[in-house]
Parts: sequence; C-alpha cells; structure tokens
Amino acid sequence: MTIQHHLPPAERDALIGARRAATVAVVVLVTSAALIAASLALFLTVLKPEVAEHLFGQSERHTATVSEVDRASPCTRRHRHDYTLTWEEDGQQVSGHTDLCTRWEVGDEVEVWATSGEPQTQSPLAMWLSMGGALAGLALLGAFCLRAMVRQRRILTAALDGTWRPLAHHTVGHPGTPGFTIIDAAGQVRADRVGKGRSLYAARPDGTQSAAHPVRGTLLLDGVRRGKPRRLALWAGEDGSRTWRWHG
Repeated sequence: MTIQHHLPPAERDALIGARRAATVAVVVLVTSAALIAASLALFLTVLKPEVAEHLFGQSERHTATVSEVDRASPCTRRHRHDYTLTWEEDGQQVSGHTDLCTRWEVGDEVEVWATSGEPQTQSPLAMWLSMGGALAGLALLGAFCLRAMVRQRRILTAALDGTWRPLAHHTVGHPGTPGFTIIDAAGQVRADRVGKGRSLYAARPDGTQSAAHPVRGTLLLDGVRRGKPRRLALWAGEDGSRTWRWHG
C-alpha cells in the first residue's frame, strides 16, 4: 500500500530532518575517504619516499649481511631491534639501518631492497598485499555504509513524496508496551521488536489507553528480516498516535 502524500507538517519536518542527516552522513563518508587517500599519498611521497620507491618498483634487490645489532628489550611497536646491514652496490660497500622485531644475529644474510632511504625487508608484492588487504577491508566497510545511507535517503524521499510502498499489518496496543500484538502477521514479525529502532517522530494524544480496550492501529513496514522490522516503519493508532522509526 502507499501512504498519504500530504503528511502532517510535524511529521514531514521530522522525515526531512532525517533525510538531511543521511545526506550529511554520505558527504562526510565520501569526504573522509578522500582525506584518507590524500593522507596516505602524502605519507608515502613526503614522509616515507623510500616506501613509495619500493612499492613502485624503484628499489634494488640485494643480499645483505647483518653487521650490528642493537637489541630492544622488550621489542615493541615503538621500540624495536635496530639492525645495521651491509651489502654491495656497483662494487662498493653500502650500509643501512632498519628496525623491526624479527630476531636476526650478526653475520646472518638477509634479503633487502635498497632505496634512497631506509632499506626495505619486505618484497614489493608482500607490501602491496598487506596494504591492499587493509585498504580493501576499509573500502568494503565504506561501501557497505555508503549503500545503507543512500538507501535510507531514498526510502525517506519515497515516504515524503508518497511513493513509499510498505507492508501493512493490523495491530492491537501501542508498540513497546506489554500486550502489543500484530494481528495478521503472527510468527512473521516479532511484536517486541516494533518498538525498538531509532525514533524519528512520535506523537501520542493525552490520556492513556484502557487495558480493557487497547487501541487498534496499522503498522507499515518497509521490510522484515528474520522476524525483525527493517528500515522505515510507521505505526498509526486509531487514537491519533503516530510513530516513525528507523530500524537499521
């Protein structure tokens, strides 16, 4: 069914406010993603140019020898073992430092990639995979959140312009109160979940319902999943009560 296009002004303002918040959330998410990307680019090109060289194939692979070790006790993220490594480049002895928690001994031979700065001990592929995995996880999370926000805005717009087509159920009692029942959706929608979710608007006339004559109403749901209301919901009682909720 569709809902009436001419919503009461207070309800319309509440839904417009919720849609505006969803729009702001989309803008904030997209802006944050752009800032993270820009920060990563700045970090690689300005603060860690040797890492950028290594990632983009401008490093040279060598077999180095551990010549000195300065142990950290214990080895932590902030205070790691410091290794002096030596290797040959064009017939000349070259040395560099790297700090990590891998345990090497003086005289060990290790694989390094020489750059203009600190030598790298991970291959470019391994570094790309470790960074790519973290970035892919963030991208998937961001895409999921963006999709949810865009969908919320679309559904709220439909409710405002009269094109929202929810599922309709008849109820007895006020959502969130003992005895609230969904008459024609037994076993399909959990009545105890209807009163949950984020409240967008609520209006209830003065006075309380009689326990002997609980108010009847209509429950409009955008969707149901595993018995729980999903997305937008409106409950309208015959006593004039009206409640809009968003179920994430």
